[in-house]
Amino acid sequence: MKSIINLFIIHSFPVVFIQNSVLAQQTWQEFDSIRQVYMERQSYDTALVYAEKALQSVKEKTGENDTLYANMIRNTGSVYYFLKKYNLAIEYSLREKDIRTKVQGKRNPNYSNVLNNLGYFYYITGNYYAAEPFFTEAKNLNKEVLGEKHLYYANSLNNLASLYRVMGNYTAAEPLYLEAKNICKEVLGEKHPDYATTINNLAVIYMIMGNYSAAESLYFEAKNICKKVLGETHPDYATSVINLASLYYLMGNYIAAEPLLLEAKNIYKEVLDDKHPDYAQSLNNLAELYRVMGNYPAAETLFLEAKKIKKEVLGEKHPEFALSLHNLAALYDDMGNFPAAETLYFEAKNIRKEVLGEKHPDYASSLNNLAELYQTLGNYNASEPLYLEAKSIFKEVLGEKHPDYAQSLNNIAVLYDAMGNYHAAAPLYLECLEIINSDIAQNFAFLSEKEKEMYFKTQAGAFADFYSFSLKRKVEDSGITITVYNNVVKNKGLLLKSSTAMRFAILNSGDTALISKYENWITTKTEISKLYSTEISKRSKDPKILEQQANVLEKDLVRSSQLFSDFEKLQNLTWKGVKKSLKPGEAAIEFIRFKLPITGYRSPTTDYQDTMLYCALLVKPDSKFPEMIKLFEEKQILEILNAASGNNFNQVNSIYGTNLKTNDALYTLIWQPLEKYLEG
Repeated sequence: MKSIINLFIIHSFPVVFIQNSVLAQQTWQEFDSIRQVYMERQSYDTALVYAEKALQSVKEKTGENDTLYANMIRNTGSVYYFLKKYNLAIEYSLREKDIRTKVQGKRNPNYSNVLNNLGYFYYITGNYYAAEPFFTEAKNLNKEVLGEKHLYYANSLNNLASLYRVMGNYTAAEPLYLEAKNICKEVLGEKHPDYATTINNLAVIYMIMGNYSAAESLYFEAKNICKKVLGETHPDYATSVINLASLYYLMGNYIAAEPLLLEAKNIYKEVLDDKHPDYAQSLNNLAELYRVMGNYPAAETLFLEAKKIKKEVLGEKHPEFALSLHNLAALYDDMGNFPAAETLYFEAKNIRKEVLGEKHPDYASSLNNLAELYQTLGNYNASEPLYLEAKSIFKEVLGEKHPDYAQSLNNIAVLYDAMGNYHAAAPLYLECLEIINSDIAQNFAFLSEKEKEMYFKTQAGAFADFYSFSLKRKVEDSGITITVYNNVVKNKGLLLKSSTAMRFAILNSGDTALISKYENWITTKTEISKLYSTEISKRSKDPKILEQQANVLEKDLVRSSQLFSDFEKLQNLTWKGVKKSLKPGEAAIEFIRFKLPITGYRSPTTDYQDTMLYCALLVKPDSKFPEMIKLFEEKQILEILNAASGNNFNQVNSIYGTNLKTNDALYTLIWQPLEKYLEG
């Protein structure tokens, strides 16, 4: 579980209230007007000079216990915020809070706004536990004073929910986001940027919890609203783009994620600046994508730049800085630079422990990755307690159905497998697969055919680990091959659902709208195929644009058609059903291919190649359980195939032999190991 990607949450920063006072003279107004001009020009150092002059002028005229002085305190604090001097912004907000309490009392919108600002300042400095009471008090006051349909109340719900999200308390965050969404929808309508903010934030929760279907539709809605209302160069639009990219990343759709991440990065750089935390995080997200795609040089450059910006702007005790350390460590781990990875993992872990606490998912991720590093180095005794602690945190905080909890189960199972503790490993493997199969069933129904393949690749590692384990344990635990077979046929059924049967069913359904959508999809797919077979210079359209259109059409078909999305029969296919359908003298064979896990000490100087193993699963009418038969490693069959050369005819003869010159190399690999099982 090395791949950790951060998600952007949009926060509503309250407007700075400027109120005129009959007690004030023209001088403070002139100073404050000049401050506003320089703020608009983003000349914050100069703006600070005039903010302090306005503050001093008001102090001389009204004294410190006055609402106008409180306003000037707020304005000065806001300049410090834009100068990224957050501690001073907090100091000024605390002074403002004391004045508001004395002069206006707590049942006043200005007082709840200063609470909200304090919560936000503590939030951006990573001091989440200090932020919580301010956000909570602001929410309660807004509800009591302004009512449950007021936008300030909705804003306070959104901010508290966002805080709970980064604290890992997702069950507390979701209902707050839902309430904020309903208020914004009723008061502002479904085309307002603030409504887009609430559905974007709600989508983040659904994505974290693995509900990708719900997340995607909300992300698209938020993105479309921001694009139409704010334009394609607005930071909020960039946020919606980057969150959608994060979803595609988690689904394994890296091709769709990359252009979105690049677009968001360019917007942040242009509209904010190249020292802004949001720009730094866009670099981090793009780097993480390149890491999992194996483009290590590009990933390292971006990770280092993001880390430098966060250190300079946020400081070395901020969770976002810890994230940069953590992801850079994962990269060095992948590259075999284990000493550098260990140092960075430890540093990230310690920051997260201090700032987020020992019950946070990010702290658990640090434990997990450090454990994985020690396992790689063969230090199983150091690895085991870290894995177990991470698993316990994921279970408590995220629940027993979360993908991260499933991954932690798999990690410990692989460790016990390597240690020879097979009895401890088996139930962990089985629990992990049960969760993954549930996730696949939930998310497959809304994905297009290509997206199914990419998403399944993100889950394939856990199946491969279990298949490898089962091959070792099939003699001592013969029933384990039943689980292997059932998972194999279920997954093949999901990925290889008959397009022909689906086409026949749709065209004969009598549903004219469905048939029209389907024919439109087929026409678009056909046009894409023709375009790709045409020279680039002669193409009338961009096939990539059509591919996006086809993808949208297919998802619409999946959502609207039971015929298109019904996987129930395939989900219930088992080895017993296959066995029952066989006649005497028949046998059913499934061929499977999976990567063997690397166990034991890994030298950083050794180039490790993945070992892909081929096996057969064989069922006969009288089988007590499926036979799992080891066949060959992929490199063996590649040697045979790569040795063949020439045209197709010569290649076939080279591989299979002729009547005059036989070649039994393929027979030896594939069929000879099966002969004794196929007698009769």
